[in-house]
Amino acid sequence: MLHLIPLFVGLLAVPWTPVAGLPSGPSSKRTSPINFTVDSYSHEVFYALTRREILITGTYNVSARTCIPKGGAKSDSIQLLAHGATYTKHMWDFAYQPANYSWVKHMNEAGYATMAFDLIGAGNSSRPDAMHEVQTQAHVETARQFSQALKAGHIDGHRWKRVIFVGFSIGASVGNSLATQYPTAADQLILLGHSWYHDYIYPALLMMLRAEAREIDPKRWGFMPKLYTTMPSLATRQFSHLFGNFDHGVELPDWRDLDADTVGEAVSFTFHGTPAPKYKNSVFLALGNNDVTFCGIDCGDKHLEVYNKFPAAADHLARTYPNTGHNILLHRTGKQLMSDVTGFIRKHDS
Repeated sequence: MLHLIPLFVGLLAVPWTPVAGLPSGPSSKRTSPINFTVDSYSHEVFYALTRREILITGTYNVSARTCIPKGGAKSDSIQLLAHGATYTKHMWDFAYQPANYSWVKHMNEAGYATMAFDLIGAGNSSRPDAMHEVQTQAHVETARQFSQALKAGHIDGHRWKRVIFVGFSIGASVGNSLATQYPTAADQLILLGHSWYHDYIYPALLMMLRAEAREIDPKRWGFMPKLYTTMPSLATRQFSHLFGNFDHGVELPDWRDLDADTVGEAVSFTFHGTPAPKYKNSVFLALGNNDVTFCGIDCGDKHLEVYNKFPAAADHLARTYPNTGHNILLHRTGKQLMSDVTGFIRKHDS
């Protein structure tokens, strides 16, 4: 079932100084990559981001899709699914060979209900200012409100006893920060394609030659406000997300699902990888061993940092998947990942 849900969200107000060389307006045809330099932003911006200060507020429409197993859910837990940057909620129900790649299909068959939502600024959700409004804190507040609404029965009238938060990439950063700020919001935490090792993040963004979406493809994305960015080519998509052993049949369906993200998210999400000392529920972390975005070529033991970030968690499970890049679900190890997560959820689903 599809929903368009208005949410009132507190956001950071971020003063911004334009970067030289960026497209200057609708008439410009340049597609220069965005240069993330310290000089581009005032130090007050970074202080506000690290403190997650709520300086402005807004109401936004958030698109979500609930999927209930045939015959009803076998558990009183629902999975709240948060996608990654340049994705939408559709990443969780991949159209190509769904028996192999659809998270929703797998979890529904295991008896679990899911609710995938478009982050503010993505898919069919509102697309407000890309710097001042679409930041990671907005997604954290969205996730918190969804958790509350699901448990209160405000969505579809069903009161879910537990909310399992599942996040990929920036969605995992949202889950990390949700556990830090609101330790009881998620009854289990599943973090996919996530690491606290950030040395490669911004070089990776630059190597992907991110540029304004409306300049890359005016026909498809010309309606988007300034500073919504995306990848310019299939090659950059493959490099950043599909490094390793995968069926090349996933490439074009994944490319067709490409969406945009924002400069505000790129600047803010690394500040949300903070320890969550008060989070006491279970946490699962999955990382492709060849996650180029986070680790370069070899992630080694970087997944083990989950034990330090969630010291009071009731249980931890941290796994790396061999010959696997950033989007684990689209690799040949994706089915194993889904099986591993299902087993972990069942272990703690009571």
